[in-house]
Amino acid sequence: MKYKALLIGSLLLPALALAKGLEVEPGLWETTMTRTDPFSGQETTDTQKECIKERYFDPEELTKDMQGCQLTENALSGNKLTFGMRCEDAGMTSSIDGEYEVNGDKGNGKMELALSGMGQEMTMSMHWKSKRLGDCPETE
Repeated sequence: MKYKALLIGSLLLPALALAKGLEVEPGLWETTMTRTDPFSGQETTDTQKECIKERYFDPEELTKDMQGCQLTENALSGNKLTFGMRCEDAGMTSSIDGEYEVNGDKGNGKMELALSGMGQEMTMSMHWKSKRLGDCPETE
């Protein structure tokens, strides 16, 4: 469950950035994610590139096949999306709350992940900075 929630959290933002109504220019985007390790408290930074082909995306569509998970918030105000999700599996509960804002060819956001169950609790913070690099490579 711990890994499922972490995976969901790290994959959720790029998809939510394309939420229906939150317009994102299609193309090659680079996202740098900084997260706090829940055990050591140290920050880890990863950068990935992703070809975004759709201008809009429905977060409910993203989560509909995630067993035990449901969106708890999906609110759009201007160019800022606020989202929440809750998952339950094998006695573990995870809650994800965050926001993402797009301004032209740049975006940024943050997310808090809380896990609890089996007498343990863990929290993790994530921050993103995204920028559009240009068109997607023709091989995409």
